[in-house]
Amino acid sequence: GDTGFTTDLPKALYHLLKAKGWRTSLIVSSLNRNMLYTIQDAGWADGVNLNLMQVYGATISPSANEIAIVKQLGFRYINVNVNDWSFSTVNYAKDIGLYVAGWHWQLTNCEAANSSANGYDLDIMMTDCIGNLQAKGWF
Repeated sequence: GDTGFTTDLPKALYHLLKAKGWRTSLIVSSLNRNMLYTIQDAGWADGVNLNLMQVYGATISPSANEIAIVKQLGFRYINVNVNDWSFSTVNYAKDIGLYVAGWHWQLTNCEAANSSANGYDLDIMMTDCIGNLQAKGWF
């Protein structure tokens, strides 16, 4: 479909992914849903369903309806600032088959953010410090 996305960045990224041989471990993440649409459409044209992650900015807590839309769009991952997740939204996202990621921004204490990630049982955590994630066995 025509997304109306006018830059060449998603097309260049798509060609890079294609050149890498579509490794299933690659995840494309973006705050910009139109970029994800463009890459998704290109993949579908080649018969490939890419691992796409919708990322939400700080202080944005997606509702259950918004989380359902991410799934309906064919994205496999959702990534929200750990301060904006709740047990109910994490559980809902997992229940409908999404992989759930968290991140923290520079004004958040990273150890506290990691503790939240451990408590929410996230699948992926993006952090600047790894200290208390070792107990979960993430690496």
